Amino acid sequence: MTGSFGSRKSDSMMWLDAFSDTHATIYTFPSCVATADLTGDGDYRLIVADLGTGNVPSKLRIYKGTGLQAEVNLQETPNAVAPIFIDNESPRLPVITVASSEYIYVYKNLRPFFRAVLPQLLVSPVERDIWGQCESVESLSELLGNLQMEVGISALSLKSQNFLSIPANERQSFIDSHKLTPLQRKNVVTCISTLKKSYHDEDALACLVIGTENCEILVLHPETFTPIDEVE
Repeated sequence: MTGSFGSRKSDSMMWLDAFSDTHATIYTFPSCVATADLTGDGDYRLIVADLGTGNVPSKLRIYKGTGLQAEVNLQETPNAVAPIFIDNESPRLPVITVASSEYIYVYKNLRPFFRAVLPQLLVSPVERDIWGQCESVESLSELLGNLQMEVGISALSLKSQNFLSIPANERQSFIDSHKLTPLQRKNVVTCISTLKKSYHDEDALACLVIGTENCEILVLHPETFTPIDEVE
């Protein structure tokens, strides 16, 4: 029994004591947490994209140790964050990329620097014909429902997805209020990572690699954030 107890005590010494702050009120996902040397002093900061709650907006928060050092309001709810080097300037400091919906927001020195948007996906000609030739809410519901069964809900435009998600008694008013709304399919970012461009040094230029809701992987140019490679 003594040997077993001593072994457990030895194992416990491998772990660091966790820090808990009940007033931090951080709501986030693992994909929205990262670390990076943001100031070039060798001290890594904790980067957290806070989802926010209710009336509290989403924020990009930077922690030094256990203390909040800086925070920036975000335009939309974040999906993921990744620090990345996009230039050869000195001192070598990374930017922070934040994925939100179909956008990639780039923050340099904790200030908005650049926003990239993914190209929209093609809308099915069949779906366009259904909306263009709809004669009644019943026929539209039936035809869009059949198309959903055939291609899946994610292959439909946002307008069709919203139409099919509401109760039948609300669909006529939806049609009346969205007659002129164009059919669009947004390419939503679900996850991001980085890929070194030429060298494996810690501060080497890197490309942003993103995964989308449409089952695509895109590799973006480190300076223009335009796709340079794509895999489905």
